[in-house]
Amino acid sequence: MKLIKKIFDFYINASIHVALAVVAFTYITCLCFKYSLDLKLAVVIFCSTVTGYNFVKYAGIAKLHHRSLTRNLKFIQLFSFFTFIFFLWFLTYCSWRELALLAIISLLTTAYAIPFLPKKKNLRAVKGLKIFVIALVWTLTTVVLPLIDSIAIDIKQIYYFSLHRFILILILLIPFEVRDIDYDDIQLKTLPQLLGVKFSQVLGVFLVLIQLCLVIEFNLDYDLFVLSLISIILMYAILASNLVKSFYFASFCVESIPILWYLVM
Repeated sequence: MKLIKKIFDFYINASIHVALAVVAFTYITCLCFKYSLDLKLAVVIFCSTVTGYNFVKYAGIAKLHHRSLTRNLKFIQLFSFFTFIFFLWFLTYCSWRELALLAIISLLTTAYAIPFLPKKKNLRAVKGLKIFVIALVWTLTTVVLPLIDSIAIDIKQIYYFSLHRFILILILLIPFEVRDIDYDDIQLKTLPQLLGVKFSQVLGVFLVLIQLCLVIEFNLDYDLFVLSLISIILMYAILASNLVKSFYFASFCVESIPILWYLVM
């Protein structure tokens, strides 16, 4: 059991699970647009997500505790290094449009983690900006990137779909915001810090209803039955976020929603 738990913790902490969620969202996009996703681009998205998330989470720790890194963190560093090598290799198969967008996504990720603003601030430290930057990066990665080379898809539909995905990501982030309320710096001004847990949950449920309305209003090509099922799961995740204290609730269960969604589709 201990070995299984160690493997599972590595799977979560090395950002493999969140990378699969990002890839699942990307495949959902392509299914909705009836567009084929190149497997090489899927590998690029997976590897870039692992590399980006681990950079954001562990770069500061590695710098401060380089000589006394735990064994698990060393394994994560090694895994991230090889994943980054795969990322660079598969970049050679990307078009110039995909490379340009990946450069923008990489800059946003770097600016999120590395201080470049006055008073040594990064984007994460700007009050109230944290979840919007994450939602933007996920939207660019899972909607715009796989469709950027398509010439047959209506730009307006991509815009509406991106808006819908942006709202979906905000909804998925609320359980994480609630979970981290006791650990986030008060200066971050996260949603629960600004609105309180209850109002953040009410906002989350409201956004779930809004995204359903957007699908109907803009005639987005979702299966409404499946989307309704996912919406119920999203509401449960939001309302249970302050009741279920397990670390795995947000990091595994909530992040499994895009994967479940893709499998159902």
